Amino acid sequence: MSGDVSFYGDRVGGGRKAWIDAARGYAMLAIYLFHTETYYAGGTVIDYGLYVDNALSCFFVISGYLFCSPGSDVSLRRKLRSVARGIVLPYFVFTLLLALPKHLFHGSGESAADVLLTIVKGQASWFVAALAVAEVMFALMMQLPSAVRRVAVPVICVAGYAASFFLTFEVMFVWYACVALMSLIFIYAGMLYRTFERRIDAAMRPAVFAACAALLVALKWYEWRMGWEMIYGPYCGESAAVFLVDNIIASLLILSLAKRFDGLRLVNLVGRNSLVWYFFAGASPALSATLFGLAGLPYAGRYFMVLPVMAAACCMSAAGTAVVNRVKRRLKRAGRVGDA
Repeated sequence: MSGDVSFYGDRVGGGRKAWIDAARGYAMLAIYLFHTETYYAGGTVIDYGLYVDNALSCFFVISGYLFCSPGSDVSLRRKLRSVARGIVLPYFVFTLLLALPKHLFHGSGESAADVLLTIVKGQASWFVAALAVAEVMFALMMQLPSAVRRVAVPVICVAGYAASFFLTFEVMFVWYACVALMSLIFIYAGMLYRTFERRIDAAMRPAVFAACAALLVALKWYEWRMGWEMIYGPYCGESAAVFLVDNIIASLLILSLAKRFDGLRLVNLVGRNSLVWYFFAGASPALSATLFGLAGLPYAGRYFMVLPVMAAACCMSAAGTAVVNRVKRRLKRAGRVGDA
């Protein structure tokens, strides 16, 4: 069993793996770039399908990597407790705390009851909700007898991925079950990666890495040429097969890069606190963009200005994360919460 299989589950075999923090850090910074463009430039400048869907799918692949040791069983009780404390509890805490500022900033006109209902339905943060549901789904599948699950798990994951593109009724968007269903295949890919990790790492020589990168570029070009929008979700694009191959290759490249460049302290720090950073991923870029605008530094087509705005947003999230971690440590010392 892994030490912790929640979003914070980066302890494998009793020790922390820096490359996991690095991979999550790179993916989270990609999300911050996307959100900074959205708020500062008034929309995406670099196409979403070029990198954002890859960053999101990589988180699910990492979740699969951390799910359990190869060949081991999964304790459903332990898993449910891990998801509840490591994902669901932070979801409610952060979405409730950020509900009022978001409501005031966006001015959607929703009543307080509507905002609360959105949170309860798991629709205040689609990615976190989908991650929680997907991990529970996968844990349930892992309760099957070992001889059965070797066949049943991949079949269910492929079927779930395919089915998610046709499930349009509203109940599937409660806690984003539709996105969780399509994400099972990425969790399974992460588990396979861990099972064959040594072989895969040995095979990822520079020539193979370059070939994978070239294939990914070719896929991106083909998607652009076809006019496809590759967005992470049940309606990710016109080709579910291309989307799947695109994201599997991209995740493999991200993990390989993270293993080669896992010593960047700031990136690892982001990855170590990726869940908290994700909750700030909307507020921090929005506030940073607003401040730069008030200071007389609007976007005005100058893309180089996106980087300092993003840097300011990251500083805000780092400060907010430091406060959150301090509160968490105090609560632990007071014996009010266990390890999350």
